Amino acid sequence: MGEGARKTVRLNGRTLAETEAAVREKLAELAVAPTDQLTLTKLMGHYIAHADATNAEAATIRRYQVAFNSLPAEIHSSNKPVSDLDLLDWVGIFDHYNRVKAGAATIKAARVVLGALESHALEKRMIGSPLFGESKLRNKTFKKSISKAAAYSTVERRQGRIAMRHCPTTGEVEAFADAFELYYPGYGRRLVLLAYATGMRPSELLGLRWDDFDFGEDEISVSVRRQMKRQAPWPATKPTENRQHRETIVWSCYGWAAESLVADARARTGKDSDYIFPNLAGVKHWPEEFDKWSRAASKAAAPSGWRWSFRWLRHAFATKSLSPRGYGFELHQVSEWLGHHAPSLTVNIYVHVSSRESRVKTVAETTAEPPR
Repeated sequence: MGEGARKTVRLNGRTLAETEAAVREKLAELAVAPTDQLTLTKLMGHYIAHADATNAEAATIRRYQVAFNSLPAEIHSSNKPVSDLDLLDWVGIFDHYNRVKAGAATIKAARVVLGALESHALEKRMIGSPLFGESKLRNKTFKKSISKAAAYSTVERRQGRIAMRHCPTTGEVEAFADAFELYYPGYGRRLVLLAYATGMRPSELLGLRWDDFDFGEDEISVSVRRQMKRQAPWPATKPTENRQHRETIVWSCYGWAAESLVADARARTGKDSDYIFPNLAGVKHWPEEFDKWSRAASKAAAPSGWRWSFRWLRHAFATKSLSPRGYGFELHQVSEWLGHHAPSLTVNIYVHVSSRESRVKTVAETTAEPPR
């Protein structure tokens, strides 16, 4: 480099000047409202736009969006300026979580995103003082809420049944999916999301072929008829547990994953061309290699709050399909999708609250948005 030459600094493929220009353009588009008109929902929109413009990690943005979406409905619809939010509003948020018996992970995620919004608003001088009043009192409310969550979680665990709050949130599943992609490039993320959206076991997922999917108008269904043999050379398969052929659904919010996986399989040639998830490593015992990746991905996702095994994706599918706070499907439907021999087995494993509401929406319409 000659004397007087300047080195161009690039951030994620952009020069520093280009990045600054992109930030200014994004913020100008958003046109920040005056403080007396800035609601918490508008502040969240500003935060997401700024994060996107500065190339923040997509997984972090998704987790914050999911956490914000879990806040009480009245927060989302409120026209109250952020400058007027006080301790009573803060207490109301965490009282809501305790009323609906949200898990500790959901409560912690809400506190994190509210803290991020506060820091962002203070840094950009959108507010002159912290949101929701004195931090010591807010922290006391938060700890009390976490204690209540731990108490009712312990009671239900003693009863031996799994509730929605015991399971990972959609944001935590997304973080695990991103981590799995590192070990199974091109497929890891979609594999995790398909497990979450179908309730299928790992060996059943590895045994899926493209012709097992039926893309109907009202729902996407999957024929579960085989699973990978753990000890036999790949691609040996065997019938599913108890030799029961069953049908499950794909939550339509993740229908794109099923569609793209089928398209990839149909375009592929070679020994594994029929299978949705190819044996990229070329190992003899594919399920064992999958287990190694699963453990490695769990460790990689731990800083984002992931603390479950892969099997908990099946539990999350079951609880969120059953719960009125999720999709609220009928017990007999979910039991069939899981492959249980009777609904009584499903009730023995999962907390179930009967809903008397008549369902008029299709499965596709009901599952169009990810659960919490």
